[in-house]
Amino acid sequence: MQIRIPFLFFHTPRGRNGGKCSRRKKACRAGRRSVRRRSGTRAAASVVLAILSALLLPASALLSGCRRTLSSPITEQAFALDTIISISAYETLDNDYSGQKTRAAVREAISDCEAYEDIFSMQKEGSALWKLNAGQTDTVPWQLADCLQTALDYSSLSGGAFEVSIGKVSRLWDFTSDSPAVPDDSDIQAALAFVDDTRISVSPKDPSDPQDDRTVTMPEGYVLDLGAAAKGYIADRMKEDLQEKGIRRAVINLGGNVLVFGGKSGGTEGDGSISGAEPFAIGIRRPFAQSDEYLATVRAADLSIVSSGNYERQFTDENGNFYYHILDPATGYPCQSGLSQVTILTSSSADADALSTVCFCLGRDAGLALIESVPATEAVFVSTDGTITESSGAGAIVNLTQ
Repeated sequence: MQIRIPFLFFHTPRGRNGGKCSRRKKACRAGRRSVRRRSGTRAAASVVLAILSALLLPASALLSGCRRTLSSPITEQAFALDTIISISAYETLDNDYSGQKTRAAVREAISDCEAYEDIFSMQKEGSALWKLNAGQTDTVPWQLADCLQTALDYSSLSGGAFEVSIGKVSRLWDFTSDSPAVPDDSDIQAALAFVDDTRISVSPKDPSDPQDDRTVTMPEGYVLDLGAAAKGYIADRMKEDLQEKGIRRAVINLGGNVLVFGGKSGGTEGDGSISGAEPFAIGIRRPFAQSDEYLATVRAADLSIVSSGNYERQFTDENGNFYYHILDPATGYPCQSGLSQVTILTSSSADADALSTVCFCLGRDAGLALIESVPATEAVFVSTDGTITESSGAGAIVNLTQ
């Protein structure tokens, strides 16, 4: 389970005309006139996007070929995956002057999250993961198998600091309750007997059918918790789905697990590909601060940004002891790593999701050493005393606000 970046903010891009429409040149020109009539003289303004904000189809936009680069995105949101999720498209599909086809594509991607819940939800009775944990089956959909294998790989990389089989322990802690309480130590110790990722295996992909169901082998009584990997995996699949629908610029926000691609504007090549686009600006929340206070700004056109921290799903007992949801597989209690937050920046959201928890559990020094060994991956560590430590390449895209 993760604590994510709950707010983003973006600055309005300057639209760019360019590109050719070949045989559809007249249609594009008509589209330009239509857009100008709708736009009037409205000036472009900065756009602030929060998880709960509702954004309307923009009135101001500029054409790029037969597409419109949008100063305000087409955004859809819903409650899914136990959080508020949203997708914002910053460019319309080809010849979609009204934006209706683009909005329909975004809505379809949002609705697909219900299908992912039927696969990955640990709590939803009848989901693929629920059936596996209940011992009703050992055959799982390929998506669950892929995600689980990724999580197991990071479990091995962490040397046991992070374990997918923590599920029997995490079920004892109810951080969402109105009256959360520390479980009995005897129950925690009993549940720890079912934590050992080395005893879990996933059957390999069939090269002739990589989307075929696969088999998971694990001891009876084991309970898998994919909260540290599932949202990242889903974000990657949603990006692929949006791109297949023709959307080239978008922001996916799964409860603060953020993935951006294509940039806000610019960078369009003759073949329709995008490179060198204007980056998005993403704010990373400061631990324990007000929701609109940011630790840093990340500027990137194609990146996943995921944070793990101890500042949201947490409680303090009557004796003043502080507890939070990131659990140590060795003790069954919250990790005592000296960290308040870890933010990972890399291309794969599944990798960023898992690494944010792994590095939090490892602590700053071991976590930083791990990040320096992973190609094209950066991190920002915030210690409990407020000290900020960045990986060697983070400074190129991260601007600290203090």
